[in-house]
Amino acid sequence: MTTPDYPVGYGRPPAHTRFKKGVSGNPKGRPRKDAAEQNAAGILSDPISVRIGDRPASLQPLEIAIRKMLKDALQGNQRSLMQLGRLVHKHQLVPAPKPPVTSGVIVIPKTMPMQMGLAALALFGPPPWNAGQIARARAQYLARRSAEQKAVDELMEYADL
Repeated sequence: MTTPDYPVGYGRPPAHTRFKKGVSGNPKGRPRKDAAEQNAAGILSDPISVRIGDRPASLQPLEIAIRKMLKDALQGNQRSLMQLGRLVHKHQLVPAPKPPVTSGVIVIPKTMPMQMGLAALALFGPPPWNAGQIARARAQYLARRSAEQKAVDELMEYADL
């Protein structure tokens, strides 16, 4: 029986079914974990005796699982390969390769034509270049330059030509 001043409906339970003050709504509490869950960390940390090649060894279960995953991946198992890749990436077991340098300023010495400096850059990377590298870049540049470029080079009087 409800009183006329308290309508019962959505979000308004009857007064006799509401939680009582000072009394828990869950008197038994959360159920305990079973023994397997409690001991999972202990189970995964206990070493296991195995044979590697012809000698006995004591390994952690996780290490055994990773070794098995690696073995399967090397034999062509795609799922093991993907799992191993995710594991390596997640835990950063292998450092990521450094990205190539794609921007920046390269100073080509004033003693050589721009095209010769670009040839040296393509052959040997950024400067400094040693005398042998400059000689090789010079030979490549002289073999490819046009008559107009030859006239410009004579006017500029480059020291490295």
